Amino acid sequence: MKVAIVGIGHVGAALAYSLLELETVRELMLVGRNLSRIEGEAIDLRHAGSFFAAPPSVSYGPVSECRDSDIIVLCLSQKTTSLDRTHLAVDNAQLFAEVVPVLTRQNPNSIFVVATNPVDSLTQLTIELSDLPPSRVLGAGTVIDSCRFRHALSDHLRVHPDDVRAYVLGEHGESQFIWLSGAAVGGVRLEASDIPLHVIESTRSSGTDIFRLKGNTCYAIAQALKLMVRSIAGNRLGTMPVSTQVNLGTDFPLLCLATPCVVGRRGIEQVLKPHFSSEEQQMWLTSGRRVAATLAEIHQSLGV
Repeated sequence: MKVAIVGIGHVGAALAYSLLELETVRELMLVGRNLSRIEGEAIDLRHAGSFFAAPPSVSYGPVSECRDSDIIVLCLSQKTTSLDRTHLAVDNAQLFAEVVPVLTRQNPNSIFVVATNPVDSLTQLTIELSDLPPSRVLGAGTVIDSCRFRHALSDHLRVHPDDVRAYVLGEHGESQFIWLSGAAVGGVRLEASDIPLHVIESTRSSGTDIFRLKGNTCYAIAQALKLMVRSIAGNRLGTMPVSTQVNLGTDFPLLCLATPCVVGRRGIEQVLKPHFSSEEQQMWLTSGRRVAATLAEIHQSLGV
């Protein structure tokens, strides 16, 4: 299986390295504009591959040479010093408008994985620009936020993170919320009293805390993207809160939010239907309104 990573910044490079050990990936292509930079990354990755049992071949090139990929991971982004995920929405949308139609023509059977922020709005934009079925375009959503929540909760409860089944849903941003109704440890449902405030605050702030300290976040999101790629490439049918197209009713345009989905070889194999409390339903709609507002700005800037 061939995986192309478009945009080899901190996240793209970290993802490329993490995919070296994924034996279902046989070819890895680095795609970007700075060819000398990505050539260096490709050579470095080839050398690193010698430490793995069955590493993929590594190639590189511009968007015009990206063809016949099974999975395309979109990590391209304008540089930013802002902590606001919507700050670069218009600039990043312009980048997507340039490359997504080209990539779709050259890779008609590919599944697109969107990592660039604001991820929910750009996942919807990718669906529109590519004219692909929504099942073949999935955003990183709140996979990383859910992992952070499970990590903080497992520390508090003194259990392994793998034994915590709990999700952060909605927008990958300020309006995200913990789906308490679906949270459980060892099959035992959690109550609000089981989740202290510091766990919730840690989940919400850890990404921005890391950004302030080092200027970017890359390793954890790379692992979240690897989880998605692995589930697609290996048809693992893993359940994770990816960003996918949802219908919130006539008051909303079609947009993408993070909700639990089954991810396999065809992309999103199944969209699960969370049962929300009345409070959670309102938070779900609040996320929808925020994403809809960002989408409106994007559409206005692109004249669509």
